[in-house]
Amino acid sequence: MTAQQWNRRKLILSSGLGASWLVAGCQTFAKNELSQDAGPALLVRKNWVDGDTLFKQKYATAVAWFKANDKQTFPASDPRSYLSWKKLASVHAQSCQHMNSLFLPWHRLYLNYFENACRFALQDPTFMLPYWDWTEKSSLPPEFYDLKELASKRNLARDARLPDEFINGKLLKRIVSINDFYAFYSGVSPTVFAQSDMMTSLLEGNCHNAVHTALGGEMLGANAPLDPIFWLHHANLDRIWASWYKLHPSAVLPPDLATGKGARANSLAWLELDLELSFNDKLGKAGAKKSLSKLIPDIPASAYNPLTKARMKVRDLLGSSLGYSYENLEEGPQAKANSGDHNQRNERIIDGISRVEHNVLLSNLTINQETAERLKTLSDEGNHASLLVLNVPIIPDPLVSNRTILRFFAFNAEEMTVNAANELRSAAALQRPDYLGSFNFLLQDHMHHEQVSQGVVHLNLDVTEWLRSRGNYERMTLLMIALDTGKNNAIVDLFGDIETEMKIQYSTLDS
Repeated sequence: MTAQQWNRRKLILSSGLGASWLVAGCQTFAKNELSQDAGPALLVRKNWVDGDTLFKQKYATAVAWFKANDKQTFPASDPRSYLSWKKLASVHAQSCQHMNSLFLPWHRLYLNYFENACRFALQDPTFMLPYWDWTEKSSLPPEFYDLKELASKRNLARDARLPDEFINGKLLKRIVSINDFYAFYSGVSPTVFAQSDMMTSLLEGNCHNAVHTALGGEMLGANAPLDPIFWLHHANLDRIWASWYKLHPSAVLPPDLATGKGARANSLAWLELDLELSFNDKLGKAGAKKSLSKLIPDIPASAYNPLTKARMKVRDLLGSSLGYSYENLEEGPQAKANSGDHNQRNERIIDGISRVEHNVLLSNLTINQETAERLKTLSDEGNHASLLVLNVPIIPDPLVSNRTILRFFAFNAEEMTVNAANELRSAAALQRPDYLGSFNFLLQDHMHHEQVSQGVVHLNLDVTEWLRSRGNYERMTLLMIALDTGKNNAIVDLFGDIETEMKIQYSTLDS
């Protein structure tokens, strides 16, 4: 595929969830492949809480089938030799993607494989993986306590709610309103930050992480899929991606800015990336190595499921190419396809000078008149701004790290006092007009990337609406505070030897 064959506009105009496209915008599309009516009707994933007893029992039966395969030995040619509960979970431990722009595509590949494994197990081609909409019902569905197949060791008590700070409808609307590739997917724009390609977005750092940490147990570890709720949690994240994807046709691919690599280099490179599902095929075997990773076999086609591949390119996972949709998509502002070419946006950074007072990190941003005038254009559709937080230290004790949260505020006082810092610990602080957002850590055996091994993480917090409503850009100070939720939101001394930075990145369609 050459750059000349590529037509980004054709891709983004056909990128709604209902569009059928398999090769991501090439001009080689056949006419019927762009038709929303082409091909068979899409199968629909439904909300768990709306399902009847039979609907829920099907999922429990599939889980029981996988668990039974853990206890038996089958020849390698038999799909039951790798379609077992522990081996399916080991795929996540061996090959999961987090804190980068492959977080959502890789988990979609994983969900598709599991969904077709369930069809194979149930001998039912109509089975669709349900999702758990935790903004609608934030306590764990009772079947995950009552049905032995769905039970797991968890920290969340029956009827207890997920933390509202990270799971709420207002936050979800903010997430699906993000009109920027990196701020939604995770990952780092290559024009602004070269230290790492890993950065956590609002979706991953809030909704995703908070559900894992609140449930605890298996959900904290790399083998999180051992908890049957994992699959429903990630199906809901996939539903949110599908909702956002339909709302923001100009943002679905990484922008091709002036990187020196040629036109469309970023988009083409991302679309052509291979994603794969590797697993540990020696689980439970005497004398076996602790971890022996290899590509899990494809699920062979049957009367109940299509051939299901364990390796796919990103481009084959976008839109409706896997043949399913969702019962309900999140609503939000529909970005116009002609609202602005993100390739033409100019990305700029506003640096800050940081200091620590009473274990609170403050950053005074340097804003001249020219920058202030540009920030006023954020009110134009297509422009965007993020708070980038670089080199956030990871607490070595995973138990403490997983219960630590970060809160961000705009700071307007001359100095930080002990009383002012303590006021930021309360739930009432989340209602303040200067509250910018929160992040939730998830690190205990769950991620194994170079960022974590270096002892830091990087965060991307969309602040477009806050800056649009601010109006006055002459002076701006940002504040970050770390709190231990296991100790009544005690302030954590997080900012020591590592220099944490807070910056504003903004993208505008100006000259």
